[in-house]
Amino acid sequence: MIASERQKKDFIRHYKFDFRMIKVIRQMRNMTQVQWSELMGIANTTLSDLEKGKHEFSPFYYEKMKFAMQKVNFSTYELETAKKLARYKHIKDELEKGDMKC
Repeated sequence: MIASERQKKDFIRHYKFDFRMIKVIRQMRNMTQVQWSELMGIANTTLSDLEKGKHEFSPFYYEKMKFAMQKVNFSTYELETAKKLARYKHIKDELEKGDMKC
């Protein structure tokens, strides 16, 4: 393995993210919930609940998510982009609900 690939895997392995990024990451790879859940090795209903925040994003699922990201060679740049997109989507959703003040 060349150094850059090792660095990328180490970055993903130690990167912190939350459930709000799951759907964004999956969509960045143009994958369905069924496809991504198979990649993670979980039921698609569990993935759906994780994406909605209805199921705890425990260390178990966190590790499964990181493993799936490594399988599809998710880059550090894509991970940073996913983080920003998830944050903007969260802000947009809060504004639409009227829960956030400008």
